[in-house]
Amino acid sequence: MEEQNLQKKDLLFVSKKCFTLDIFFMHIFKSQIMSAIFDLHAHPSFKPFNDKDKNGKIPDIDIWTLREPNEEEKVKIFEILKKVKIDVGSVFNSQIHLDAAIEGKVRSLCLALYPLERGFVTRGKKQENEGLFGTNFLNFDKFIAYISGFDVTRINELQSLKQSYFQQLESEYQYLSDLEKSKSKSPKTGHEFELVNSYNELEIALNRTDKKLFPIVLSIEGAHSFANDIRTKKGKVVNMVKEEKKKNSKYFKEFQKQLLANILKVKTEWQHPPFFVTFAHHFYNHLSGHAQTFEFPINALGWLLHQKGKVNGTKYFEMGITPFGRKALELLLMRFQKGGNKYRSILIDVKHLSAQARVDYYQLLQTKYKDQPIPIICSHAGVNGRKSILEAKTKPPKKKDKKKSTFNLGDINLFDDEIRTIINSDGLIGLMIDERRILGKKLPADALTTDMDTYNAWKKNKAEKMKAKSVCISVIFNQLLHIIATYGSEKAWNHVCLGSDYEGLINPVDLYENAAGFKDMEADFVAHWEERLAMPDSDNVQINRYKELVFDKTPTHYIRKFLWENPMIFLRKYFNDAYLLDGIPQTILV
Repeated sequence: MEEQNLQKKDLLFVSKKCFTLDIFFMHIFKSQIMSAIFDLHAHPSFKPFNDKDKNGKIPDIDIWTLREPNEEEKVKIFEILKKVKIDVGSVFNSQIHLDAAIEGKVRSLCLALYPLERGFVTRGKKQENEGLFGTNFLNFDKFIAYISGFDVTRINELQSLKQSYFQQLESEYQYLSDLEKSKSKSPKTGHEFELVNSYNELEIALNRTDKKLFPIVLSIEGAHSFANDIRTKKGKVVNMVKEEKKKNSKYFKEFQKQLLANILKVKTEWQHPPFFVTFAHHFYNHLSGHAQTFEFPINALGWLLHQKGKVNGTKYFEMGITPFGRKALELLLMRFQKGGNKYRSILIDVKHLSAQARVDYYQLLQTKYKDQPIPIICSHAGVNGRKSILEAKTKPPKKKDKKKSTFNLGDINLFDDEIRTIINSDGLIGLMIDERRILGKKLPADALTTDMDTYNAWKKNKAEKMKAKSVCISVIFNQLLHIIATYGSEKAWNHVCLGSDYEGLINPVDLYENAAGFKDMEADFVAHWEERLAMPDSDNVQINRYKELVFDKTPTHYIRKFLWENPMIFLRKYFNDAYLLDGIPQTILV
């Protein structure tokens, strides 16, 4: 590389070679450089792995094409859900089948493996043929099947407890491995997907000229995924919630032993170990507290799904990381050598952890790991606009606070001090597009309307589609600009990206009901921002933010960083053997 290129003030990457940022991205993408997108958190294998193919066999090996239920039954289900105020939006159809991702200019993503938690398939089930919500049409099994995209027979298999979470995890992993080896190919574009173990492998896959490849980085959502079932001599699954409350339970000790052994198995035996693990999810996993995801009566699923509980008098939503959970977490982070082989660290994703568990993790990084560079990942986040994570205990939001906020004030979303902690760790915040997570009771001040009823009416009226679209973008920018303003410097723009959570049982903003819509995202965002830059000065605080937070750059500059460049820089720095095996991040000079 010519000496003059190294004199630029752009970001430089230093390993065996140095790259200025602009030359680096030209080197990666060639013709793909414009409008590429990376998604930090999605589940494209979730539905096909758990559904029947056209011949009635599970799993379906087609992860490429659109999946949608029978239209007649879909209409009936929507009518039932409306009566009980359950809004599942576009959850019935697949949201990120890989053809949709490619159409939407997604060039790579982190695929989250996820064994569906039993709390989804057991809570609320009364009798096999008894209707849910007083209807004969929809029983509990069928309801869960439709909102998850699973076949009913798969739901029944999960209810039978024949497979542990870890067996399901390994099955989904093997499913993907087998599809990759069989050269599973898109019937629409001819792409194949490739599981990659490093940024270097991802870059090579993107630059292949002899075939079209879609590189996939693996992650795991929920450390419950490592759990085995412990059974009595008669074969009955032991209830670990009850056993944990007992002193010196032999069953719980065995449960702990096997879970740690399974973490080691993934680290030492999987050809493609996960880059990171989302430590908690929707239900208690004996490792940490979890944040509430279904709040009744705001979300009627909170009535159906039993997320609440206590251990030794402490509510799940208020628990920190348990002593056993700390062992599991430290084992995930650990690098070690065995039999002449080195084994990687697996990073931690703080999404879904309770507020106290997140505090525990941040404190652990500042004490035991203070001399180790460990970036904090929050893979599919929203923000709540509250100042300190300590408010989760000392200052819970009141009803009047929720009514006047443009944010969802729930503890599951990031507090302002957390935003600073994550960025200072050189971490990455993936912004999700679940309307239930990023939309408050009020709309942002720059939106075409600040009246929620008007917005909801626009969404239902095709003639008003463009107005609703503009409001959706304002809602997403409200999250993004809050992160940047909270940190208080341009540096924050280096630590945000997209983390859609498609296929994660979400209701995405209407603008992007599936990944194919992402093809317009860069243009949508840039045009939206430029419109606000062109507006006359006023006392509208939100519009002023658009003007202040562009600094001396352009909207295109920052939207490109958000959609592609930031996650690529993060992967280049941390998704490699130098860091994961030896703890040495890719060096970056400014």
